[in-house]
Amino acid sequence: MKNLVQLHKMLENAQFQKIQDTLSITTGLSFVTVDYKGVPVTSHSMCTEFCKIMREGKYEKSCERCDSRGGLEAARSQSPYIYLCHAGLVDFAIPIIYEGNYLGAVMGGQVLLEDQNDNAKLEQIAVDHQKQMMLPKKSVVTASKKVAVMPLEKIRKIAEMIFIMCNSMVEEARLKQSFYELNRNRSFIHVDECFSDQYTHILKSGQPTFYSEGDRSHELLKPAFAYIRDHLSGDLSLQTVASICHVSPSYFSRIFAKQKLGSYSDYINGEKISQAKRYLKLTDLTISQIASKLSYADSGYFIKVFKKIVGVTPNEYRHRPDISDNIEQI
Repeated sequence: MKNLVQLHKMLENAQFQKIQDTLSITTGLSFVTVDYKGVPVTSHSMCTEFCKIMREGKYEKSCERCDSRGGLEAARSQSPYIYLCHAGLVDFAIPIIYEGNYLGAVMGGQVLLEDQNDNAKLEQIAVDHQKQMMLPKKSVVTASKKVAVMPLEKIRKIAEMIFIMCNSMVEEARLKQSFYELNRNRSFIHVDECFSDQYTHILKSGQPTFYSEGDRSHELLKPAFAYIRDHLSGDLSLQTVASICHVSPSYFSRIFAKQKLGSYSDYINGEKISQAKRYLKLTDLTISQIASKLSYADSGYFIKVFKKIVGVTPNEYRHRPDISDNIEQI
């Protein structure tokens, strides 16, 4: 029940329902936000006539099971989960996760795929295989013919956009919670260093004035940069490095992009190749040994990446006399 209370706190702003309604009008999709059990905590936005009939009839529990299962799958992967509901419509779930706890999900969809062949790419959930879906009433059949049609790729893009929005909402809630704890105790608890000046201002003014994401993004990434430098031969997956900064992978990707360092994979390769250059000039390690130390799958791929970044092969770099020896020691 604690999770449900937290979700209601997060959505207590009356503007959230308006945001959800606006998303429906803009995208042409239906939306509803549910708790971790799949029970709605907001009103449906643009629920289709077909789904209204289904949810008010004998398939109501199947619809709720779809919402619950879809949300749990999204929470498990910590990413948007797109699927076919028990009635064959396309839905997606956007997980809302706060401090490691799954609170619920924003559910969207209630459309059919433009290319029916794409149905095979999605999992159909909450289907009772013991009995066939029956649409006996003429009103249900008529309503099913009014369901909108949309390309799968467009649905993916919309789901990704809402996932980013939910992550921003969670980050704001985290900051507000920290403010609440500080204001209650009137003393500094253990908080992120990058927020300390901000909290000082809050305590003096008594008002929760928050800095923009751009003001703190570099500070937030400092632990990641340090970890990457010290673990070039270790696990540098986006999931792992984002956890070092105590943010979700999607939020990490967004603030990383603001640093204008290229893609995350390009940055990792750049750091590894810089280290490889030091190995080449300051050690007698073979090309294969260097590739292995930097966790490249094979020396051939390492050579390809090195040449793409440096312009010459590792062996050419090592033996070229015009390369400066003024290289930082390992």
